[in-house]
Amino acid sequence: MRSNGRRRRRRTGGYPDLTSFSDIAFLLIIYFILATSFHQVAGLKTEIPSGQQSEQAAAQDKSVMLRPDGLFYGDAHVTFDELRGELARLELAGRPADRRVVQFEAKPGVKWQEYYEVLAAIRSSGGEPGIVMETGGSN
Repeated sequence: MRSNGRRRRRRTGGYPDLTSFSDIAFLLIIYFILATSFHQVAGLKTEIPSGQQSEQAAAQDKSVMLRPDGLFYGDAHVTFDELRGELARLELAGRPADRRVVQFEAKPGVKWQEYYEVLAAIRSSGGEPGIVMETGGSN
């Protein structure tokens, strides 16, 4: 024995034990398989309309716009009661499903209550609200 305080080091092959890495990799693969959710993208089948409309169709296809300064049906400023009357005159409930859509656009700054009231008026008249949304970008 040496008395100078040095101990002999035992040499191993110089390779770390890698058996636990395969277990970890296997567990990660199982985790990612179970945690992954697959969503099927739902599409919407539409027919692109021609650029021209008949006068009758143009008269019936007015849009509803809600702005901070008021409610507009087509180009006319209306109240909520007048909007309900205009929508009732369209007889949307008797139309085929693809002709019940009423375009609805709300500008920033409108009250949530007014937004909800317009949606309720469209739905109660038998229509389906087609919400117009602006996409990103600035003018």
